[in-house]
Amino acid sequence: MGEHAVVYGKPALLAAINLRLKVSVEKAKKLDIVSNEPTEYVRHAVECVTQECRLQHLPKIRITIVSDIPAGYHLGSSAAVAVSTVGALLYFLKKMWDTTVVNRIAYEIEKQKHGNPSGGDNTAVTFGGLLWFRKECEFLKNMIQIPFSVPKTLNHFYLIDTGRPIETTGEMVAYVKTRRNLQKFLNDNEMQTKRIVTAFKEGDEKLLIDSVQTGERTLEDVGVNQ
Repeated sequence: MGEHAVVYGKPALLAAINLRLKVSVEKAKKLDIVSNEPTEYVRHAVECVTQECRLQHLPKIRITIVSDIPAGYHLGSSAAVAVSTVGALLYFLKKMWDTTVVNRIAYEIEKQKHGNPSGGDNTAVTFGGLLWFRKECEFLKNMIQIPFSVPKTLNHFYLIDTGRPIETTGEMVAYVKTRRNLQKFLNDNEMQTKRIVTAFKEGDEKLLIDSVQTGERTLEDVGVNQ
């Protein structure tokens, strides 16, 4: 909850899911990218890491990406590509494994694809788990890993695949920005995000159902159909 409101400084409740994307880097005769993901986006990630490491020339390498995450379903596939590519390259080039650095670079990469991302997707991919995330401003983002798990009594969810949406994430973010009732949406959506966290903490199924349904209506009111 909060995936659109988070762009405007409101909190979002985010969770990693049990799908994986793997990136391997090895020496090669030229820069070669083997992936079902857009190669231009991967090349952009490579350029960002090259600049971060202050390299004049990147070694000749092959990057192989294997993903279980369907692209275009708003499941964070582009963030997974960015985070995993950055992590693999930093380790290959510098033997560096710093999730804070990985997350920072991945956020810059995501800007190319989404224009004005919150940084929530790449943060969820980097750190995993159940997260409370808020973008205070461009240079300040708060992330708290929720210190409790979802009670098993509330674990009655099914994911229904209704097909790939027509709009991209970037297009939907741009659309929401034009809505006249934006401020009301932001406030209403924030309230439901907080209610969901409370429902998790207290194991309150009735509250959870109501807050999910009400939160869904806030999205529909602003023109986002989930």
